[in-house]
Amino acid sequence: MQIGKLKKIELREIWSREDTDFTNWLNDNLDILGEAIGLDLEESETECSWDNSNFRVDISATTKEGEKIIIENQLEQTNHKHLGQIMTYMINMETRVAVWIAKTVREEHMNVINWLNEFTDKDFYLIQLESYQIDESKPAPFLKVVCRPSIEMKAVGKQKKELSEAGKLKKDFWKKLLDRSSEKTDLFSKSFPSSWTIISHRVNKDVALAYRINKYRYSIAVLFEKSLKENFLGFKKELKNKLGFDFQFKNVGNAGTPSERYQIIKWFEKGGYRSSEHEWNEIQEEMIDNMIQLEKFLKPFLNTINISRKAS
Repeated sequence: MQIGKLKKIELREIWSREDTDFTNWLNDNLDILGEAIGLDLEESETECSWDNSNFRVDISATTKEGEKIIIENQLEQTNHKHLGQIMTYMINMETRVAVWIAKTVREEHMNVINWLNEFTDKDFYLIQLESYQIDESKPAPFLKVVCRPSIEMKAVGKQKKELSEAGKLKKDFWKKLLDRSSEKTDLFSKSFPSSWTIISHRVNKDVALAYRINKYRYSIAVLFEKSLKENFLGFKKELKNKLGFDFQFKNVGNAGTPSERYQIIKWFEKGGYRSSEHEWNEIQEEMIDNMIQLEKFLKPFLNTINISRKAS
């Protein structure tokens, strides 16, 4: 059996000009591109524009389902100019799908296309164009799809966007709460806004006060070391009588390990960081007032513990 030798052909040896030679060839052979990206392409035209614009997209095509796509070609390395052109064409021609074909793909542009596929409702295909020949056969193009959209990618992007938005909301919520709290008490004066669901204020080396928030609830809590477990079981009962709140007793560390810690916590259904911002004032006022009340009864209780420890 005779086996031929595969060799790579310089693109300019086949298509000397990008705007006429390659674009016209691709327009006549859209089935090759369609097979590479998994779309049935038809009804195409070259050098088309919109209204009276001077801008011209290399190829505008329509899928079998009737969706318009734009195709931009380069017989060189990807560059910022063509990336900008693609965005301009998509917006002004109101298309959702774009194909960018180039000789080589820069990593920076690949990262941009992946980001756009992840965080926008547009679909981008980035293709590296190569051409090969076996012995003296006709040169054959090879369209290597470097980036393509996927349902999984869009889902990940949506989740990241939601997490980012949630983080910003939480940080804004904490900032406003801390500003409001500073007008009433020194509690949490050394705390800073964050994108976390909790901020804490250390009372001493064994005990801390904490606020927690989720989408539509908030809580006040006392966190403490394992050695104080029995003491706080009693304090939990006292709080119910004094504040009228039924605190839950929970483990917040790994039982049986050095990280084992506990908390007494009370959740309120008043609202959280996803509540409308005009409701935040009332929610935060209630949070601060409840925390001040909790600290009011916590302070003498801790003094009692210190006295009993010294006596023992």
